[in-house]
Amino acid sequence: MSVTRAPGMTGAWAEQYMVWLPFIRQAVLETVDRWGAAEAIRELAGTDLADEMTELLVRDWYEPFRSYLNRTGKMIRPVLVCLTARSLGADPVKAPSLVAMAEMIHSSSLVLDDIADDSDLRCGEPTVHRMVGIRTAGALGSSWLNMCFFILANSKSDLHDSSRRRLGRELAWEHWVTGLGTTIDTMWPSEKTMDHDPLEYLQSVLHRSTSYTCRMPLKIGASIANADDRAFTAYSRLGEEIGLAFQVIDDQLNVAPVSEEWGKTTAEDITAGKVTPQVLLTLRRADRNRASELVRILRANTTDQSELRNAVGIMQEYGALAEAREIADQHLETCLRIISDVDFLRGDDHELWYNFISYLSNRDR
Repeated sequence: MSVTRAPGMTGAWAEQYMVWLPFIRQAVLETVDRWGAAEAIRELAGTDLADEMTELLVRDWYEPFRSYLNRTGKMIRPVLVCLTARSLGADPVKAPSLVAMAEMIHSSSLVLDDIADDSDLRCGEPTVHRMVGIRTAGALGSSWLNMCFFILANSKSDLHDSSRRRLGRELAWEHWVTGLGTTIDTMWPSEKTMDHDPLEYLQSVLHRSTSYTCRMPLKIGASIANADDRAFTAYSRLGEEIGLAFQVIDDQLNVAPVSEEWGKTTAEDITAGKVTPQVLLTLRRADRNRASELVRILRANTTDQSELRNAVGIMQEYGALAEAREIADQHLETCLRIISDVDFLRGDDHELWYNFISYLSNRDR
């Protein structure tokens, strides 16, 4: 697989990304291939599995998960692990399995998110539950998440015992919290009223996508560096703010993509009836007729393009897309303040973090 720079990356961040990416891809694929091989499956199962059963697990458990890693993902989460570890004076190359863990967590979360959202595509290709069915995909996503505990316990990195225990606790807590957030996210569309405060949505985000896929990578990076509690807390807070900004921008791109290479079905959040900041801001501003029309479209689970365009048009009419972008920018500003206040960063690391926040602000896919 060729190594290419992700669109929108500039400056020192782009250069460092290109340095780390080959190592990250190798670490991720070797870790997943190691534990997805037939021999490892037999070893981990702790029993003699029939050849037919082992082959089934390779086909329907390992290969569909591996397919997500074969797609054109930017592997930003393990890059954030590397950036955090480097910022604290550690060499992430010495902890390949922990770096890989961030992408495994992210990919597992994508498998489960795609089930919850009933998504058809991931990076332009069929989602795992479209490949193997919902029941198998759910078991697959959960088991690969749980594999991360095993990887942490068996990592040969230089983690202190206290750092390993702390990271294990954080991994378990993030796993639980993500379940809470996903429950909120999937239940809101079925409520009789969608009259929620947009800030309530951000709380569900904090306990969903922000948790595992943004906050956790920074915790892993801080752990690789055996960071003290002060540094660990600072990077955890930075991960929260990155995650909140990322998700609001992601919601925005879903209904109003600025690139033909978005890789997802346009406006699939509307088809899924998802309650996003854009929806909530619209419902708080629209008159009764326009609000009712938007709710009707959301609850119809429609793929009709004219209906989807109508829904997006209502959001634009009441300035919801512009205000949602302002919310994302507020969280990006908080990121910059946190980075500025971290007094143990070197000057070049400040620049890398600032470049990354700029990339996040300008991402188009």
